[in-house]
Amino acid sequence: MSNIEKFAQEFAALFREEGIDDFSQFLSTVDLFDETPLYSRYSQLRFLNDLPIGEQNRLLIQAGALLLARLVSHIEDLRTSGAVDAFCMLTISDWEDWDDTGGQELLTPALWFTNPSRGLLSSKSLRHATGRHADVVRESLPSDGRFTLYQDSVSAPRVERVYVASSPMLPEASFS
Repeated sequence: MSNIEKFAQEFAALFREEGIDDFSQFLSTVDLFDETPLYSRYSQLRFLNDLPIGEQNRLLIQAGALLLARLVSHIEDLRTSGAVDAFCMLTISDWEDWDDTGGQELLTPALWFTNPSRGLLSSKSLRHATGRHADVVRESLPSDGRFTLYQDSVSAPRVERVYVASSPMLPEASFS
């Protein structure tokens, strides 16, 4: 049994506690975008305490990606029955703390969402993710082609996000 399977119930409870298992919130209208972290308090991750920080981060990224895939599937199902103005990705942030501690700090995965009709996607400057942070995320994800990594090329210094998109939600033509 893999660690992600071993902790499936704990992650499900965490997502319920944070309210992110209710996908209706990701279908609402937002001003520009919104970003909802998978956890809001370190104490919620107590079930991971016996694992090294690197493994905790790997599991957080995996759990977030699996939740994203379910959310994208839900949105795509709704799209077949009518117009849905929703787009979601997983972001991984807090790299500045991770860098400062030599990788010994927890990262913060979050569900990032917007309404494509608002125009943010056409103006957002994302490019395929490269570098050490992207490698950490890439190594945490299944290599089955379901996920594509991006990074924001206009982030403020030391405020970096790695974006995880789940097929089929992100058409490659949208980004460079």
